[in-house]
Amino acid sequence: MARRTDPCGAGFDAERLARLDAFIEAEVAARRLPGAALGIVRGGASVRLDAFGTRDPRTGAPMTTDTLFWPASMTKPLTAAPPGRSCSSRAGS
Repeated sequence: MARRTDPCGAGFDAERLARLDAFIEAEVAARRLPGAALGIVRGGASVRLDAFGTRDPRTGAPMTTDTLFWPASMTKPLTAAPPGRSCSSRAGS
């Protein structure tokens, strides 16, 4: 587990992080998203680790920061993003 650090000390704006929380909470309240786990790491240190909503809408079981997710069809974009990012950063060189 990454060590924890103060978000402001890691270069994050507390107001912008609060807006992120508000956005996720609004999506959960509007039932467009049952729940979410949010993790932000910078420089090997955990800046944020929070859970919102439920992990199972049928039972109401709360989302936790260690809830396991089934990636299903999301594996393609997740595995394509790092090589694509690498290529785009080289193109600007």
